[in-house]
Amino acid sequence: MKTIISIEATPVSPEIIAKEDGSITIIGKSIMTDPSFFYQPLQQQIVKLSSQIVVFELILEHVLENNILPLLSLIKAIKSNPLIEEVKYYWIYDPNDENWYDLGKHFESVLGITCDFVVFA
Repeated sequence: MKTIISIEATPVSPEIIAKEDGSITIIGKSIMTDPSFFYQPLQQQIVKLSSQIVVFELILEHVLENNILPLLSLIKAIKSNPLIEEVKYYWIYDPNDENWYDLGKHFESVLGITCDFVVFA
């Protein structure tokens, strides 16, 4: 399936891969000073996505507090796209990182979503 966004990871930003089939993966660190600018291209593509099913994988090993709102906005964009009928959220976390797990639970509560919590090996 065609890749619509591919952004390589840097020491402060995650790798992003989004495909036409609705698969979206964010992996790495999100410790940027201006995360809104970084995530904006992905948010723009999510709004235009025509896939009925989206698989959203979030695999972040370190996130600064100011990077949380742009991540929340990505999920809101998925929820607001009328063409998307089903979303599978995978919140992949280190079992030693209770804060990241708790944040996933908070996202579920605030956004009314259900995440599959997966411990990465």
